[in-house]
Amino acid sequence: MFTLMILICGFGTAQAAISTNTSFPWGIDALLIVSSFLYNCSMGTLTNTLCTEIFSTLLRSKSVVLARW
Repeated sequence: MFTLMILICGFGTAQAAISTNTSFPWGIDALLIVSSFLYNCSMGTLTNTLCTEIFSTLLRSKSVVLARW
């Protein structure tokens, strides 16, 4: 995920430097789709599971914040 975000940042910086090239937005879009797919297949569903499994009201607010972060 970190590598994908670094690549997206690099494509965005290159697009800012060369504004006439239209291949950078397509590359950014493709990387964002891959990043979204990997997030939803790995840790994206974990936060919803953690939030519903916490029973103690004292721990719930702290755990939800950590899970969502």
